[in-house]
Amino acid sequence: MLGIKRRNDLTEQQQKKIRLTVHLSFTVIFLICIMIFYRIGNRSIIDKILTLAGYTYGPLLGLFAFGILSKRALPQTWLITAICLAAPVVCYFISQYSAQWFNGFQIGIELLIINGALTYLGLLSISKKEVGTQ
Repeated sequence: MLGIKRRNDLTEQQQKKIRLTVHLSFTVIFLICIMIFYRIGNRSIIDKILTLAGYTYGPLLGLFAFGILSKRALPQTWLITAICLAAPVVCYFISQYSAQWFNGFQIGIELLIINGALTYLGLLSISKKEVGTQ
């Protein structure tokens, strides 16, 4: 987006400095926005960020947990992608109907854990025991 790679007049150190400056600038802008919403007393933006994190980081959490906790091998297939895309969709429906299904309980930040668990279980269902392990 910045066109850094196309510019031949910049050294690698200058490119790194530009990238770092842009990242830090957006971090500060984002922090200021959050603090403004906090001061106003509107938690909706923070809730939206946490909900979005639940949908996006859930599959990453499931993949990470599977890699760390499991000694099983995954097939090199599109099923891994399908599982990582299906888990947030399932979580969306769980979130939408949780109040009806769970006697008024509305799922919030727990969405991250549920999403990660669904991804982990999906990966476990398609994995195979590694050869040479007992």
